[in-house]
Amino acid sequence: MYRLLLFWLFAVGSAVISHSLQAQQKQEVMIITTIEYMDFLDGGSSQMHISRADGSSESVQLRGLYSFGKYISDKKVKQNDQTLISKLNEYLQQGWQIVAVSSSTQPKGNSLEDPPSSILTRYVLVRDLKQ
Repeated sequence: MYRLLLFWLFAVGSAVISHSLQAQQKQEVMIITTIEYMDFLDGGSSQMHISRADGSSESVQLRGLYSFGKYISDKKVKQNDQTLISKLNEYLQQGWQIVAVSSSTQPKGNSLEDPPSSILTRYVLVRDLKQ
């Protein structure tokens, strides 16, 4: 129940930010969401989802965070960071600005004391519409 409430608050908060940003000026909004799964059995299957202002979307596969031996792989974290940095730089060069970043984790089990099994980070970008 707690996880559902956190997810709902996260989703509603993002929608409110998106709506208020569009209402301020003639701007368009794009959201980049990274979902990093932490499962040491299969390494996790992480992804980046990009939802553009025109309704189109894109999914980019990211590396699972774990390596063999149940350790988080620094190499995989760095590769994921480089993928995200590259994508953000691409959009910044197109005139987009990052206006909000929010993050949440979800425990693997029902207890809040369980380690996180997924990390969700949402980047909200805006740019002025071309007149």
